[in-house]
Amino acid sequence: MKTELRRFVLNAALFQAGWFAFVVGGDRVALWLLPLLLIFHHYWVLQITREWSFVVGFSVLGVSIDSLLSVTGLLSFDEQYFFIPFWLFALWLLMATTFHHCLSWLVDKYYLAAAFGAFFSTLAYWAGANLSRVTFHAEPWRSLLAIAVVWALLLPLGLHCSQRYFKSPEVSSKE
Repeated sequence: MKTELRRFVLNAALFQAGWFAFVVGGDRVALWLLPLLLIFHHYWVLQITREWSFVVGFSVLGVSIDSLLSVTGLLSFDEQYFFIPFWLFALWLLMATTFHHCLSWLVDKYYLAAAFGAFFSTLAYWAGANLSRVTFHAEPWRSLLAIAVVWALLLPLGLHCSQRYFKSPEVSSKE
């Protein structure tokens, strides 16, 4: 398997495995599995060591957005959290690793990225709520509509930032 295809497949598989494990297993699973997935990403997927600063930056944005959804009551959790549960924070870290790898085929296809973000992210939140202890607003369509709008903007934004970040001349290769 070619190196790029291998990275693409591994990145997608790590994200999907992490998504399912974190959503179903919650904080307990995320606490021990996240470091393992990130180590695996570092050694078998990562191409550029500065990718970690992008991952952290995008994760801060994502955590802020989900915290805002929580504060506004569009998302709520069975337990009280200062911002969001750790498993959701861990999920944002994994999501941020996908922009330069398995989502990179969407770069410069911003309308398609917006459509994918609106549809698939909303579907992921809905599925995640059904598998975990997350609930939506009393009228779930409002929460899902807000999530669709957020992700219709967020996915193209993440792709654009990723593309600009990794084209930057000061970015150095891992190898």
